Amino acid sequence: MPITEDGKVNFTTTLFALIRENLSIKMRPAEEMDQADRELKHTLNKLWPLQAKKIIDKLIPPHEGIGRLLKITRKKLIKSHKFDRKWSLSTVKQFCPTLEY
Repeated sequence: MPITEDGKVNFTTTLFALIRENLSIKMRPAEEMDQADRELKHTLNKLWPLQAKKIIDKLIPPHEGIGRLLKITRKKLIKSHKFDRKWSLSTVKQFCPTLEY
């Protein structure tokens, strides 16, 4: 999942990635996902030639453009959020032991 430098993701990209993963649309092992992405782009361009031109980069981000984006998985993002929350709570407990959580 590409994340911009300011830590945001595109809603359309996220939704399409979730649908694609849950329905197993052109899903393969990580090593073969670039090829699966190219095949899916080709299929979308065939099915919806006019619409695909407008939104294909939102649905499946180009690999060339990900250089400026940070490629991160959903699980890594969730784990980092949990870690940050846990660290924040432990820090608060150190400085405010009487505070109710």
